[in-house]
Parts: sequence; structure tokens; C-alpha cells
Amino acid sequence: RRATHEVANFGGLNVPRVIVSLTRLPQLEYADLRAAGHLYSPFLDKFQMSDQGADYIYTGEQPVPFMLPNGLKEIVNYTAWVDAGRRPHHYPVLTADTYMEGLPRHPQLNFLMVGLDVLDAPLLRYLRHDPTVVLVLATTNAHAMPEMRRAFFELLNYQVTCPVIIARTYPDQPLEQTQLDAATDLGGLLIDGLGDGIVLGPELLAARSHEEWLDVLTSYNQLSFGILQAARTRMSKTEYISCPSCGRTLFDLQETTAMIRKRTDHLKGIKIGIMGCIVNGPGEMADADYGYVGVGKGKIALYRGQDVIKKAVPEALAVDELIELMREDGKWIEKELLDEPVGV
Repeated sequence: RRATHEVANFGGLNVPRVIVSLTRLPQLEYADLRAAGHLYSPFLDKFQMSDQGADYIYTGEQPVPFMLPNGLKEIVNYTAWVDAGRRPHHYPVLTADTYMEGLPRHPQLNFLMVGLDVLDAPLLRYLRHDPTVVLVLATTNAHAMPEMRRAFFELLNYQVTCPVIIARTYPDQPLEQTQLDAATDLGGLLIDGLGDGIVLGPELLAARSHEEWLDVLTSYNQLSFGILQAARTRMSKTEYISCPSCGRTLFDLQETTAMIRKRTDHLKGIKIGIMGCIVNGPGEMADADYGYVGVGKGKIALYRGQDVIKKAVPEALAVDELIELMREDGKWIEKELLDEPVGV
């Protein structure tokens, strides 16, 4: 991972941060923060942060008119920050020109929008001595990852160690295409240790209803966390490793996977391998924490890592036995039951 100094909770030894852009929502209400993974319960009058709760929201020129829940911070445009009285709990975004003018800044954390074209020698030399700045690296190049990688090497060449947020925006297209594009543009950099956070912006999307915006932004937030998990830089959910199924599969793989997910999908950072047979299963789930492997008709072997712990467990009891194994290791937690659905 690229060596960076710590700015607030960015860089250093911190996990990469997730920023959700809410600039396309004209009037924010408590419940709208569910798009960023922070769920509000009117009955309890409190927020609950999910395992995929964003760290920051970006609201542009319209700061949130209410107090944010713990664990969530707000980024605004520089003009909005000044107009609101330079509040300490707001963090401004500056352009390169504004930044170089030496105007007043936040004493702890400032965001600077940059692209490869503005990373000239004077700016790079200035950045080396600023302990409060986090770069937001963006590009309009169709070949985004190579250009942003070049920008990272400019920072390395000038020994600039400030954290960098990777920012991408995509036009209206199927969600599956956005997932592929974002995984390529952002994931390719994160795997190489480049990047201290990500933000997927909705600025290029066409107008839509309030509820449709919430659905889009929720999917962007989930995609951001999914990319970080796939790059092994931030674990936020249970991960399942499953074989593709073949003639040797000794149980209904899809049904069993769905059943295990239903019981275990709240276990943050746990990896579970679900394999249809003993032939290739243990090798395919080599990095799993636990394994569920078919060894005979109606019989399951349970693994801890690469070690078989229980053999020939009846299939009807296997999921309960898997949970009991996690419980013995101190890794099982009960699902939290809420008095009322939140975020509605």
C-alpha cells in the first residue's frame, strides 16, 4: 500500500473510507440517510449504522439541515462552508486554484479536487507540506485507471504522502455495467495499494424521482463497500466462496448457500466456503475461515480453515453444527432484532 500520513481518519493505517454523494437529493430528511447505510427509526428516534455505513456524505452547496448521526461526517463545497460560517463539523472541498490562493481553510481536514492535468510542480511541492489535505482524484478519460495510476506516480515521484480518494462518475447504463466499470477503475488501483477511499458520483445520471435516487445511491454505496472487500482492503460483510456445481455435487448447492446466507449474513468479515464435494472443495476454499463440504449423500464435513473438524454430519443438522463451531471460536454473534424497521 502506498505510504501516506494520517489526516483525520484517512490514510496512515486507516481502512479506505467511503463517501456517498447526495448532491442530487434536493431536500434531505432523516430517512434519506439510509442511502449511505445510516438507518433512522422514527419510533426509537435514533440512527443505526449498518456494516456498510458510509464514513462521509458530500452535499455540495446544500448542507444537511439537521444533526448527523455519530460516525457520519459531512463534506461541502468551499463556498457553502464559508457561507455557513466555516463550521468545524463541515469539511470543505477546494479546487486547485482556490487552494493555491491561500484562502482560509479548515484546521484539521480539507479536500482538494485534482486530476492529472493540474498536478504540476508548484502544486505538488505545496502538497508535501500540508498536513490537512486529502486529494480527491477524478478523471473524464475513458481509460480512467491508467490515467489515475499515472497521477499516483506523480505523487510518488514528488514524495507527496497525503491520502487520496478515488472519484468516478458514470452515465446512465445498466447497474451491471457500472459494477464492471467501477470494479476495473477503482479495484485495479486498490489492489496495487493505491487509494485511501472511494466515491461514486451520480452527477452524470439523468433526473429521476426522489425514491429512484435513493435506490441508485444505495446501490452506489453497496458497490463501494463491495469493491473494497473484493480488493481485501476493508471487510464489511460475510463472504461466501462457492464452487460452480457439477455432477459430483452432493446437495442442492443454491438452496444450501441461500440457507447458510440467511443464518450468517450478519457476520462481518467471516469467509465461509460452501463446496459440493470433497474432490476440489478444500482447494477452492483455501482462504475460507470455515467450510461446508459434501462428503456423501446427506453427509457434510465441516472445516475450520483447512482442518476437518466434524465428519459425516447429517445434512439436516449441518448448518446448526457450523454455527456451533463458530460459537466455540468466539466468532458467532446473534442477529440484532429491532423493534421497528428502520430507514422507512
